[in-house]
Amino acid sequence: MLSLYKRRPKATTLNGLLPEGYTVEENVDTLVFIDYLMFMERLTEETQQYAQRHGIQILKKEHLDEVAKLVLQEFRG
Repeated sequence: MLSLYKRRPKATTLNGLLPEGYTVEENVDTLVFIDYLMFMERLTEETQQYAQRHGIQILKKEHLDEVAKLVLQEFRG
């Protein structure tokens, strides 16, 4: 089966972020990747709505930062 992304580098990166003696279970890297995709999709949707509400044709970093703060608040567990 064709993989959408390489799992080994993601799992290695996650394991490197953990304190010594801890490891990541098998599917945690996949769950993190799916959560990232959901965040990016939500950020894109909110940014489009923001642009329409404010009549913006070209989005700048400031606009994205403002929307990202709101979306990040929704994704905090």
